[in-house]
Amino acid sequence: MPGYKEKQPFYKTNSEILKLDPITDKDLIIFNHYISRKENFQRLSGELPKGLFRISYTSIIKDLGFSRWKAQNIMKYFESKNIIECIEKSTKKGIESLYAYTSVYYDETSENDNTNCNTNNNTNDNTNLYSISNGLEGVDNTNCNTNNSTNHNTSKKELLKRDIKKNSTMSDFKKSDVPPGAFKSDNKKTTSSKRKKPKKVFEESSIEYQLSKELYQYVLEAKPKTKEPDLQKWSKDFDLILRKDERSLEDLKNVIDWIFNGDSNSSNFWKKNIASPGALRGTTKNGADKFAEIYSQMENDNSYTLKQANKSYLEDTDVDLSIEDIIKINLGETNNQ
Repeated sequence: MPGYKEKQPFYKTNSEILKLDPITDKDLIIFNHYISRKENFQRLSGELPKGLFRISYTSIIKDLGFSRWKAQNIMKYFESKNIIECIEKSTKKGIESLYAYTSVYYDETSENDNTNCNTNNNTNDNTNLYSISNGLEGVDNTNCNTNNSTNHNTSKKELLKRDIKKNSTMSDFKKSDVPPGAFKSDNKKTTSSKRKKPKKVFEESSIEYQLSKELYQYVLEAKPKTKEPDLQKWSKDFDLILRKDERSLEDLKNVIDWIFNGDSNSSNFWKKNIASPGALRGTTKNGADKFAEIYSQMENDNSYTLKQANKSYLEDTDVDLSIEDIIKINLGETNNQ
């Protein structure tokens, strides 16, 4: 049949992908396979037209285990090589951006253009023959030329967005018979105001605030150029350590004391890396609980005797000592026995 083009049962591979080395460019090949699968799944589910897929740095990091730095660099590489093209950049957290896999989507749109052109050509040819047989000369292929120029001048991105809009509208009608936007809420301000919670303010006499001041003094001694932090934010972190992480005040004070007053390689390592209470939380590179790891190293540090000395002193007195007081006692700056 003239003008008939059989659809190929496979996708064209971008020429830039074929240049990749399977050993040195392993991550790029894995990413290409990943976005191909995303396009396939989202198309088969009816979520998006052929050649489109949604993606975000968060989903790449979660699914492939890449670092954020690696995910960003790979995305930039694929865009610079025109393997993918951003169609709709998301500005909201949790919403994925829309991309086109260029060799797939634009190949599909060009096939549609060719189909339209061939259909128009056949129609116009038949019209010309009919006109000539009736003595009506001067009818040419004007319609075909007009349609061709219109199709090619239309921005592919505009076609893309039109398809997405059409697709999303259809999915809205599938979910409900109610027209989209029929029940728009006028209580946006009320809803957002309900979500806002007043920030907790820590008094200067609170344990958390005092711990923040003491830690800042320690950090300042280790790094004299350190700027004064937001002590309210530090107090909040200490609150999380004590309340959410369920660390005892005694253990917390001992750990801070060991880090900044210990004389072992382990304590010196943490002294360089702990510059805020938030750094005491979370996990190490090996996935271990950071606070528990520091506490374990402190217990195994045979050179650290300040804890035992303080313990014996506290047993003989009823005074509630701060870390500052303990340091003074250790340096012999008090007459208490």
